[in-house]
Amino acid sequence: MKKAAASRGFTALATLIGVGSLLLLGGAAPAAAAATGGPGRNNCTRSCGGIDIPYPFGVEPGCYHAAWFNLTCDLSFQPPKLFLGDGTVQVLEISVPNGTVRINSSRLLYTVGAGASAASGPWGRGLPIGGPFFLSESRSSVALVGCGAQVQLRGGDDDSLIASCAAVCPLDGDRRIVVESSGACAGVGCCQASIVLGYDSYNIQVNKLNASVYAEAAVYLVDQGISYADEVAGSVYGYFPEALPATLDWVINHTGCPSVYREEGVSSECVSNNSRCVDAGNNVPNRGHRCACDIGYQGNPYIPDGCQDIDECKSPDIYPCNGTCTNTVGYFICQCPSGYYGNASAPDGCQDINECLNQEAHSCYGTCLNLPGTFHCQCPIGTYGNSSRKGGCVNDNSSPVSGLGIWWHKSFASSIWCSLHNSETQGEKGEEDEREVFQPKSWFTIAANDIA
Repeated sequence: MKKAAASRGFTALATLIGVGSLLLLGGAAPAAAAATGGPGRNNCTRSCGGIDIPYPFGVEPGCYHAAWFNLTCDLSFQPPKLFLGDGTVQVLEISVPNGTVRINSSRLLYTVGAGASAASGPWGRGLPIGGPFFLSESRSSVALVGCGAQVQLRGGDDDSLIASCAAVCPLDGDRRIVVESSGACAGVGCCQASIVLGYDSYNIQVNKLNASVYAEAAVYLVDQGISYADEVAGSVYGYFPEALPATLDWVINHTGCPSVYREEGVSSECVSNNSRCVDAGNNVPNRGHRCACDIGYQGNPYIPDGCQDIDECKSPDIYPCNGTCTNTVGYFICQCPSGYYGNASAPDGCQDINECLNQEAHSCYGTCLNLPGTFHCQCPIGTYGNSSRKGGCVNDNSSPVSGLGIWWHKSFASSIWCSLHNSETQGEKGEEDEREVFQPKSWFTIAANDIA
Protein backbone atom coordinates (compact mmCIF):
# COMPACT_ATOMS: atom_id res chain seq x y z
CA MET A 1 0.00 0.00 0.00
CA LYS A 2 1.08 3.58 -0.64
CA LYS A 3 0.67 6.46 1.83
CA ALA A 4 0.87 10.21 1.32
CA ALA A 5 0.52 13.29 3.49
CA ALA A 6 -3.08 14.42 3.80
CA SER A 7 -2.20 18.12 3.67
CA ARG A 8 -1.05 17.85 0.05
CA GLY A 9 -4.27 16.09 -0.87
CA PHE A 10 -6.45 18.67 0.85
CA THR A 11 -4.65 21.53 -0.88
CA ALA A 12 -5.15 19.95 -4.29
CA LEU A 13 -8.77 19.13 -3.60
CA ALA A 14 -9.50 22.74 -2.69
CA THR A 15 -8.42 23.86 -6.14
CA LEU A 16 -10.85 21.63 -8.00
CA ILE A 17 -13.86 22.83 -9.90
CA GLY A 18 -16.83 24.29 -8.01
CA VAL A 19 -19.62 22.23 -6.49
CA GLY A 20 -21.57 20.08 -8.91
CA SER A 21 -19.57 21.18 -11.98
CA LEU A 22 -18.16 19.26 -14.95
CA LEU A 23 -15.21 19.83 -17.25
CA LEU A 24 -14.82 17.99 -20.56
CA LEU A 25 -11.42 18.41 -22.18
CA GLY A 26 -11.58 18.18 -25.92
CA GLY A 27 -8.99 18.01 -28.69
CA ALA A 28 -7.22 20.69 -30.67
CA ALA A 29 -8.60 22.68 -33.57
CA PRO A 30 -8.22 21.21 -37.08
CA ALA A 31 -5.65 22.31 -39.59
CA ALA A 32 -4.83 21.59 -43.22
CA ALA A 33 -3.24 18.26 -44.23
CA ALA A 34 -0.73 17.41 -46.90
CA ALA A 35 -1.97 15.16 -49.74
CA THR A 36 -0.13 12.03 -50.79
CA GLY A 37 -2.33 9.56 -52.63
CA GLY A 38 -4.84 6.76 -52.23
CA PRO A 39 -8.10 5.24 -53.54
CA GLY A 40 -10.62 7.57 -55.13
CA ARG A 41 -8.00 10.16 -56.03
CA ASN A 42 -4.31 10.27 -56.71
CA ASN A 43 -3.57 12.83 -54.02
CA CYS A 44 -5.32 11.48 -50.92
CA THR A 45 -3.61 11.66 -47.54
CA ARG A 46 -3.11 8.10 -46.33
CA SER A 47 -0.99 8.73 -43.25
CA CYS A 48 -0.87 11.32 -40.48
CA GLY A 49 1.64 11.33 -37.64
CA GLY A 50 2.53 7.70 -38.30
CA ILE A 51 -1.13 6.56 -38.28
CA ASP A 52 -2.43 4.89 -41.46
CA ILE A 53 -5.64 6.28 -42.97
CA PRO A 54 -7.30 3.46 -44.95
CA TYR A 55 -10.38 3.99 -47.11
CA PRO A 56 -13.32 4.49 -46.31
CA PHE A 57 -11.62 7.12 -44.12
CA GLY A 58 -9.92 10.14 -45.64
CA VAL A 59 -8.93 13.76 -45.17
CA GLU A 60 -9.65 15.55 -48.46
CA PRO A 61 -13.06 15.67 -50.14
CA GLY A 62 -13.42 12.73 -52.51
CA CYS A 63 -11.04 10.62 -50.45
CA TYR A 64 -13.55 9.25 -47.93
CA HIS A 65 -16.74 7.24 -48.28
CA ALA A 66 -19.15 9.64 -46.55
CA ALA A 67 -18.98 12.75 -44.40
CA TRP A 68 -18.88 10.68 -41.21
CA PHE A 69 -15.53 9.21 -42.28
CA ASN A 70 -13.89 12.60 -42.75
CA LEU A 71 -10.69 13.08 -40.70
CA THR A 72 -8.52 16.07 -39.81
CA CYS A 73 -4.72 15.89 -39.83
CA ASP A 74 -3.48 18.70 -37.58
CA LEU A 75 0.02 19.69 -38.68
CA SER A 76 0.41 22.21 -35.85
CA PHE A 77 1.49 19.29 -33.64
CA GLN A 78 4.87 17.65 -33.96
CA PRO A 79 4.35 14.93 -34.93
CA PRO A 80 0.96 15.72 -36.52
CA LYS A 81 -2.15 14.43 -34.80
CA LEU A 82 -5.19 12.82 -36.41
CA PHE A 83 -8.76 13.68 -35.37
CA LEU A 84 -12.28 12.56 -36.22
CA GLY A 85 -14.35 15.04 -38.22
CA ASP A 86 -13.72 18.63 -37.16
CA GLY A 87 -10.82 17.86 -34.83
CA THR A 88 -12.37 17.20 -31.41
CA VAL A 89 -11.66 13.48 -30.85
CA GLN A 90 -8.07 12.33 -31.36
CA VAL A 91 -7.57 9.13 -33.37
CA LEU A 92 -4.86 6.67 -32.27
CA GLU A 93 -5.47 3.80 -34.71
CA ILE A 94 -7.87 2.70 -37.45
CA SER A 95 -8.52 -0.98 -38.22
CA VAL A 96 -10.56 -1.97 -41.27
CA PRO A 97 -10.44 -5.76 -40.57
CA ASN A 98 -11.68 -5.24 -36.99
CA GLY A 99 -14.01 -2.37 -37.82
CA THR A 100 -12.59 -0.27 -34.97
CA VAL A 101 -11.12 3.17 -34.27
CA ARG A 102 -9.04 3.72 -31.13
CA ILE A 103 -9.38 7.22 -29.72
CA ASN A 104 -8.05 9.27 -26.84
CA SER A 105 -11.07 9.44 -24.55
CA SER A 106 -10.97 12.76 -22.67
CA ARG A 107 -11.52 12.85 -18.93
CA LEU A 108 -14.76 14.03 -17.38
CA LEU A 109 -13.80 15.89 -14.20
CA TYR A 110 -16.32 16.19 -11.37
CA THR A 111 -16.38 17.60 -7.84
CA VAL A 112 -19.28 17.38 -5.42
CA GLY A 113 -18.89 19.60 -2.38
CA ALA A 114 -20.89 20.43 0.73
CA GLY A 115 -24.56 21.00 0.07
CA ALA A 116 -24.61 18.87 -3.12
CA SER A 117 -25.03 15.17 -3.63
CA ALA A 118 -24.30 14.63 -7.32
CA ALA A 119 -22.85 16.05 -10.51
CA SER A 120 -23.67 14.99 -14.05
CA GLY A 121 -22.76 15.54 -17.68
CA PRO A 122 -22.68 13.85 -21.11
CA TRP A 123 -20.04 11.75 -22.85
CA GLY A 124 -19.77 11.64 -26.64
CA ARG A 125 -19.10 15.22 -27.65
CA GLY A 126 -17.20 15.23 -30.91
CA LEU A 127 -18.87 12.05 -32.23
CA PRO A 128 -21.43 12.62 -35.00
CA ILE A 129 -24.98 12.16 -33.73
CA GLY A 130 -26.50 9.19 -35.53
CA GLY A 131 -23.15 8.49 -37.15
CA PRO A 132 -21.37 5.18 -37.69
CA PHE A 133 -19.35 5.22 -34.43
CA PHE A 134 -20.33 3.73 -31.07
CA LEU A 135 -18.43 2.52 -28.03
CA SER A 136 -17.16 -1.05 -28.38
CA GLU A 137 -19.23 -3.45 -26.31
CA SER A 138 -16.53 -6.11 -26.12
CA ARG A 139 -13.67 -3.88 -24.96
CA SER A 140 -15.01 -0.92 -23.00
CA SER A 141 -15.44 0.02 -19.36
CA VAL A 142 -16.33 3.06 -17.32
CA ALA A 143 -13.59 3.96 -14.82
CA LEU A 144 -13.77 6.35 -11.92
CA VAL A 145 -10.52 7.63 -10.42
CA GLY A 146 -10.91 9.50 -7.15
CA CYS A 147 -12.27 9.30 -3.60
CA GLY A 148 -15.66 8.95 -1.95
CA ALA A 149 -17.65 8.78 -5.17
CA GLN A 150 -19.89 6.51 -7.21
CA VAL A 151 -20.33 6.73 -10.99
CA GLN A 152 -23.48 5.77 -12.86
CA LEU A 153 -23.46 5.38 -16.64
CA ARG A 154 -26.79 5.71 -18.41
CA GLY A 155 -27.74 5.50 -22.07
CA GLY A 156 -30.24 4.47 -24.70
CA ASP A 157 -33.66 5.86 -25.51
CA ASP A 158 -34.87 5.29 -21.94
CA ASP A 159 -31.63 6.51 -20.29
CA SER A 160 -31.38 3.20 -18.41
CA LEU A 161 -28.54 2.33 -16.04
CA ILE A 162 -25.77 0.49 -17.94
CA ALA A 163 -22.82 0.37 -15.54
CA SER A 164 -21.82 1.60 -12.08
CA CYS A 165 -18.95 1.42 -9.58
CA ALA A 166 -17.64 3.27 -6.51
CA ALA A 167 -14.19 4.21 -5.15
CA VAL A 168 -13.05 5.20 -1.68
CA CYS A 169 -9.77 6.43 -0.18
CA PRO A 170 -9.49 5.18 3.40
CA LEU A 171 -7.47 7.05 6.04
CA ASP A 172 -5.00 5.39 8.39
CA GLY A 173 -4.52 6.21 12.08
CA ASP A 174 -2.50 9.30 11.17
CA ARG A 175 -5.29 10.54 8.89
CA ARG A 176 -3.23 9.88 5.80
CA ILE A 177 -4.85 8.73 2.56
CA VAL A 178 -4.06 5.10 1.74
CA VAL A 179 -4.27 4.15 -1.93
CA GLU A 180 -3.84 0.86 -3.77
CA SER A 181 -0.35 0.45 -5.19
CA SER A 182 -0.66 -3.05 -6.72
CA GLY A 183 -2.02 -1.68 -10.00
CA ALA A 184 -5.53 -3.07 -9.54
CA CYS A 185 -8.39 -0.65 -10.18
CA ALA A 186 -10.72 -2.40 -7.76
CA GLY A 187 -12.40 0.19 -5.56
CA VAL A 188 -9.61 1.86 -3.59
CA GLY A 189 -8.88 5.15 -5.32
CA CYS A 190 -10.13 3.67 -8.59
CA CYS A 191 -12.98 1.49 -9.83
CA GLN A 192 -14.19 0.20 -13.18
CA ALA A 193 -17.19 -1.62 -14.65
CA SER A 194 -17.72 -3.23 -18.05
CA ILE A 195 -19.96 -1.54 -20.63
CA VAL A 196 -22.11 -4.10 -22.46
CA LEU A 197 -24.30 -1.70 -24.45
CA GLY A 198 -22.47 0.41 -27.00
CA TYR A 199 -23.86 3.86 -27.84
CA ASP A 200 -22.48 7.04 -29.38
CA SER A 201 -23.36 9.08 -26.27
CA TYR A 202 -24.02 8.52 -22.58
CA ASN A 203 -25.15 10.44 -19.52
CA ILE A 204 -22.78 10.24 -16.55
CA GLN A 205 -23.69 10.96 -12.96
CA VAL A 206 -21.24 11.07 -10.04
CA ASN A 207 -22.77 10.63 -6.61
CA LYS A 208 -21.13 11.53 -3.32
CA LEU A 209 -20.97 8.60 -0.94
CA ASN A 210 -22.90 9.13 2.33
CA ALA A 211 -19.85 9.40 4.62
CA SER A 212 -18.05 11.87 2.35
CA VAL A 213 -18.01 15.62 3.01
CA TYR A 214 -17.01 16.15 -0.59
CA ALA A 215 -16.21 13.93 -3.55
CA GLU A 216 -13.98 14.52 -6.51
CA ALA A 217 -13.37 12.18 -9.41
CA ALA A 218 -12.30 11.86 -13.00
CA VAL A 219 -14.45 9.57 -15.10
CA TYR A 220 -13.15 7.84 -18.23
CA LEU A 221 -14.86 5.66 -20.81
CA VAL A 222 -11.88 3.53 -21.76
CA ASP A 223 -10.63 0.11 -22.83
CA GLN A 224 -11.09 -2.60 -20.23
CA GLY A 225 -8.26 -3.42 -17.87
CA ILE A 226 -7.24 0.07 -16.75
CA SER A 227 -4.21 -0.16 -14.46
CA TYR A 228 -4.00 1.98 -11.35
CA ALA A 229 -0.39 2.85 -12.06
CA ASP A 230 1.67 5.50 -10.28
CA GLU A 231 0.62 8.27 -12.65
CA VAL A 232 -3.06 7.45 -12.10
CA ALA A 233 -2.59 7.03 -8.34
CA GLY A 234 -1.59 10.70 -8.20
CA SER A 235 -5.16 11.57 -9.14
CA VAL A 236 -6.24 11.36 -5.50
CA TYR A 237 -4.45 14.70 -5.19
CA GLY A 238 -6.25 16.18 -8.21
CA TYR A 239 -3.71 15.20 -10.88
CA PHE A 240 -5.88 13.30 -13.36
CA PRO A 241 -4.63 12.04 -16.75
CA GLU A 242 -6.15 14.20 -19.48
CA ALA A 243 -7.18 11.23 -21.64
CA LEU A 244 -6.96 7.43 -21.84
CA PRO A 245 -7.44 5.10 -24.86
CA ALA A 246 -10.91 3.84 -25.80
CA THR A 247 -12.19 1.78 -28.75
CA LEU A 248 -15.07 2.65 -31.05
CA ASP A 249 -16.75 0.15 -33.35
CA TRP A 250 -18.04 1.45 -36.68
CA VAL A 251 -20.33 0.38 -39.51
CA ILE A 252 -20.23 1.35 -43.17
CA ASN A 253 -24.03 1.55 -43.46
CA HIS A 254 -26.92 1.64 -40.99
CA THR A 255 -28.86 -0.99 -42.94
CA GLY A 256 -28.46 -4.72 -42.39
CA CYS A 257 -26.93 -7.09 -44.90
CA PRO A 258 -29.12 -7.92 -47.92
CA SER A 259 -31.52 -10.82 -47.47
CA VAL A 260 -30.43 -14.33 -48.40
CA TYR A 261 -33.47 -14.41 -50.68
CA ARG A 262 -31.96 -11.68 -52.80
CA GLU A 263 -28.17 -11.72 -53.05
CA GLU A 264 -26.54 -13.32 -50.05
CA GLY A 265 -23.79 -11.26 -48.48
CA VAL A 266 -23.79 -8.64 -51.24
CA SER A 267 -23.38 -4.97 -50.30
CA SER A 268 -22.68 -2.04 -52.58
CA GLU A 269 -19.86 -0.97 -50.23
CA CYS A 270 -18.11 -4.36 -50.38
CA VAL A 271 -16.47 -3.77 -53.75
CA SER A 272 -13.52 -6.17 -53.57
CA ASN A 273 -13.61 -9.71 -54.89
CA ASN A 274 -13.62 -12.29 -52.08
CA SER A 275 -15.41 -9.91 -49.70
CA ARG A 276 -18.70 -10.21 -47.87
CA CYS A 277 -21.28 -8.26 -45.87
CA VAL A 278 -21.22 -8.70 -42.07
CA ASP A 279 -24.01 -7.57 -39.75
CA ALA A 280 -22.76 -5.68 -36.70
CA GLY A 281 -22.93 -8.23 -33.90
CA ASN A 282 -23.86 -6.00 -31.01
CA ASN A 283 -26.23 -6.10 -28.06
CA VAL A 284 -27.90 -2.97 -29.42
CA PRO A 285 -29.99 -4.28 -32.38
CA ASN A 286 -30.22 -2.91 -35.93
CA ARG A 287 -26.84 -1.28 -35.73
CA GLY A 288 -25.96 -1.75 -39.42
CA HIS A 289 -23.28 -3.65 -41.29
CA ARG A 290 -19.67 -3.52 -42.38
CA CYS A 291 -17.61 -5.40 -44.95
CA ALA A 292 -14.99 -8.09 -44.41
CA CYS A 293 -12.70 -10.19 -46.55
CA ASP A 294 -13.68 -13.83 -46.97
CA ILE A 295 -12.01 -16.44 -44.79
CA GLY A 296 -8.53 -17.09 -46.17
CA TYR A 297 -8.18 -13.52 -47.45
CA GLN A 298 -7.03 -10.27 -45.89
CA GLY A 299 -6.93 -6.60 -46.80
CA ASN A 300 -9.45 -3.86 -47.48
CA PRO A 301 -12.87 -5.01 -48.76
CA TYR A 302 -13.89 -1.41 -49.56
CA ILE A 303 -11.51 -1.00 -52.50
CA PRO A 304 -11.23 -3.01 -55.76
CA ASP A 305 -9.01 -6.10 -55.35
CA GLY A 306 -8.45 -5.12 -51.75
CA CYS A 307 -8.84 -8.68 -50.40
CA GLN A 308 -5.80 -10.81 -51.15
CA ASP A 309 -5.03 -14.46 -50.40
CA ILE A 310 -3.37 -15.15 -47.06
CA ASP A 311 -0.25 -17.31 -47.29
CA GLU A 312 -0.88 -19.13 -44.03
CA CYS A 313 2.38 -21.05 -44.38
CA LYS A 314 4.32 -17.83 -43.76
CA SER A 315 2.59 -17.23 -40.41
CA PRO A 316 2.94 -20.46 -38.41
CA ASP A 317 2.33 -18.54 -35.17
CA ILE A 318 -1.19 -17.70 -36.39
CA TYR A 319 -1.82 -20.83 -38.49
CA PRO A 320 0.11 -23.61 -36.71
CA CYS A 321 1.37 -26.44 -38.86
CA ASN A 322 3.86 -28.94 -37.49
CA GLY A 323 4.07 -30.87 -40.72
CA THR A 324 4.22 -29.96 -44.40
CA CYS A 325 2.31 -26.73 -45.15
CA THR A 326 0.97 -26.05 -48.65
CA ASN A 327 -0.71 -22.73 -49.41
CA THR A 328 -3.77 -22.74 -51.66
CA VAL A 329 -6.02 -19.89 -52.82
CA GLY A 330 -8.15 -18.97 -49.84
CA TYR A 331 -6.95 -21.89 -47.75
CA PHE A 332 -3.96 -24.03 -46.83
CA ILE A 333 -3.23 -27.73 -46.38
CA CYS A 334 -1.26 -29.02 -43.40
CA GLN A 335 -0.17 -32.66 -43.63
CA CYS A 336 2.17 -34.93 -41.77
CA PRO A 337 5.38 -35.62 -43.72
CA SER A 338 5.71 -38.83 -45.70
CA GLY A 339 6.20 -41.74 -43.35
CA TYR A 340 4.18 -40.13 -40.54
CA TYR A 341 0.48 -39.97 -39.60
CA GLY A 342 -1.70 -37.93 -37.23
CA ASN A 343 -2.74 -34.29 -36.72
CA ALA A 344 -0.09 -32.00 -38.19
CA SER A 345 -1.74 -28.94 -36.66
CA ALA A 346 -1.09 -30.16 -33.11
CA PRO A 347 2.31 -30.14 -31.38
CA ASP A 348 3.87 -33.61 -31.67
CA GLY A 349 0.77 -34.61 -33.58
CA CYS A 350 2.65 -36.55 -36.28
CA GLN A 351 3.74 -40.07 -35.32
CA ASP A 352 6.07 -42.40 -37.21
CA ILE A 353 4.40 -45.09 -39.31
CA ASN A 354 5.83 -48.55 -38.58
CA GLU A 355 5.66 -49.93 -42.10
CA CYS A 356 7.03 -53.27 -40.93
CA LEU A 357 3.79 -54.04 -39.08
CA ASN A 358 2.10 -54.38 -42.46
CA GLN A 359 4.94 -55.12 -44.86
CA GLU A 360 2.94 -56.15 -47.88
CA ALA A 361 0.92 -52.90 -47.78
CA HIS A 362 4.27 -51.16 -48.30
CA SER A 363 5.55 -53.66 -50.91
CA CYS A 364 8.12 -55.34 -48.73
CA TYR A 365 8.46 -59.10 -49.24
CA GLY A 366 11.79 -59.53 -47.51
CA THR A 367 13.34 -58.51 -44.21
CA CYS A 368 11.87 -55.17 -43.00
CA LEU A 369 13.64 -52.63 -40.77
CA ASN A 370 11.59 -49.62 -39.54
CA LEU A 371 13.32 -46.23 -39.48
CA PRO A 372 12.02 -42.71 -38.51
CA GLY A 373 9.82 -41.61 -41.39
CA THR A 374 10.81 -44.52 -43.62
CA PHE A 375 11.83 -48.21 -43.64
CA HIS A 376 14.42 -50.50 -45.24
CA CYS A 377 13.53 -53.73 -47.03
CA GLN A 378 16.04 -56.35 -48.25
CA CYS A 379 16.06 -59.97 -49.24
CA PRO A 380 16.68 -62.39 -46.35
CA ILE A 381 20.14 -63.88 -45.82
CA GLY A 382 20.72 -66.66 -48.30
CA THR A 383 18.54 -65.07 -50.97
CA TYR A 384 18.89 -62.28 -53.46
CA GLY A 385 16.74 -60.31 -55.89
CA ASN A 386 13.99 -57.67 -55.67
CA SER A 387 12.51 -57.53 -52.16
CA SER A 388 9.79 -55.08 -53.21
CA ARG A 389 8.20 -57.65 -55.54
CA LYS A 390 6.31 -60.67 -54.34
CA GLY A 391 8.48 -63.70 -55.06
CA GLY A 392 11.31 -61.38 -56.02
CA CYS A 393 13.80 -62.94 -53.54
CA VAL A 394 15.21 -66.24 -54.76
CA ASN A 395 17.52 -68.75 -53.09
CA ASP A 396 21.24 -68.42 -53.52
CA ASN A 397 22.28 -71.62 -55.43
CA SER A 398 25.86 -70.63 -56.20
CA SER A 399 28.72 -73.05 -55.61
CA PRO A 400 31.60 -71.97 -53.40
CA VAL A 401 35.02 -72.08 -54.97
CA SER A 402 37.87 -71.76 -52.45
CA GLY A 403 35.53 -69.76 -50.28
CA LEU A 404 34.59 -67.46 -53.19
CA GLY A 405 31.01 -67.64 -54.45
CA ILE A 406 30.48 -66.13 -57.92
CA TRP A 407 27.17 -65.47 -59.68
CA TRP A 408 27.26 -64.67 -63.38
CA HIS A 409 24.64 -62.08 -64.22
CA LYS A 410 25.61 -61.68 -67.85
CA SER A 411 27.62 -63.91 -70.13
CA PHE A 412 30.08 -61.33 -71.36
CA ALA A 413 31.34 -57.96 -70.09
CA SER A 414 29.24 -58.44 -66.96
CA SER A 415 29.58 -57.53 -63.30
CA ILE A 416 30.38 -60.28 -60.88
CA TRP A 417 28.99 -60.12 -57.37
CA CYS A 418 31.11 -61.97 -54.97
CA SER A 419 30.72 -62.89 -51.38
CA LEU A 420 33.91 -63.63 -49.63
CA HIS A 421 33.89 -65.98 -46.68
CA ASN A 422 36.88 -66.22 -44.48
CA SER A 423 37.82 -69.78 -43.54
CA GLU A 424 39.38 -70.47 -40.27
CA THR A 425 40.10 -73.58 -38.24
CA GLN A 426 38.59 -73.85 -34.79
CA GLY A 427 39.55 -76.57 -32.42
CA GLU A 428 37.69 -77.61 -29.37
CA LYS A 429 39.53 -78.37 -26.18
CA GLY A 430 39.75 -82.13 -25.57
CA GLU A 431 39.29 -82.99 -29.19
CA GLU A 432 42.11 -84.07 -31.50
CA ASP A 433 40.26 -83.49 -34.70
CA GLU A 434 39.82 -80.08 -36.29
CA ARG A 435 36.68 -78.78 -37.97
CA GLU A 436 36.68 -76.24 -40.76
CA VAL A 437 34.20 -73.49 -39.99
CA PHE A 438 33.07 -70.73 -42.37
CA GLN A 439 32.42 -67.38 -40.72
CA PRO A 440 31.06 -64.43 -42.78
CA LYS A 441 33.36 -61.47 -42.17
CA SER A 442 32.57 -58.81 -44.71
CA TRP A 443 30.69 -58.23 -47.94
CA PHE A 444 31.94 -56.27 -50.88
CA THR A 445 31.48 -56.02 -54.62
CA ILE A 446 34.09 -56.97 -57.20
CA ALA A 447 33.43 -55.74 -60.71
CA ALA A 448 34.87 -57.99 -63.36
CA ASN A 449 34.72 -57.00 -67.00
CA ASP A 450 35.53 -58.84 -70.18
CA ILE A 451 35.84 -62.24 -68.49
CA ALA A 452 35.86 -64.97 -71.10
